[in-house]
Amino acid sequence: MAEVHEPYITIYKPVKGWCPILIAWDDSFDDYMPVQPGWWGYGDINEAIKDGKEWAEQEEMPFRFDPEDFLPNYNERFTDNVPGTITVTGAYGNKYSSIISAKKAWDNNIDFRVTEGGPYVNKSDWKSYVNGSTIIFKGFTSNWILQEGENAQI
Repeated sequence: MAEVHEPYITIYKPVKGWCPILIAWDDSFDDYMPVQPGWWGYGDINEAIKDGKEWAEQEEMPFRFDPEDFLPNYNERFTDNVPGTITVTGAYGNKYSSIISAKKAWDNNIDFRVTEGGPYVNKSDWKSYVNGSTIIFKGFTSNWILQEGENAQI
């Protein structure tokens, strides 16, 4: 039996502030992708959650938001080249639309590419060679911590 990939509403924080967003499965990426953001951005996460729940109810689809999956979102604090961090993206054409899929790949020892054309790194490399650095995943809309190290100057 084929796996069912049900669309859902969640929230995220682009430039405009916290807002609800419709997420749906994209076969070409073999992952969930953002489809349609809500109209309004909110300074308060709770306002966005309320709006997202109302939208999900109107569309008769689930609302999914677990702060552990999406936060911390360090997009406002992190840039490339923060001392003690290594910023990575998907390697070999791998694209990750959420921290959930990126973290799953990292935990399964899948390679990531250090930004600016750097080398490849995976979790076992991190354990062997760069154990003190925090690994930051540079996603489509946000940057997330994949692996915390002890040397990051955050």
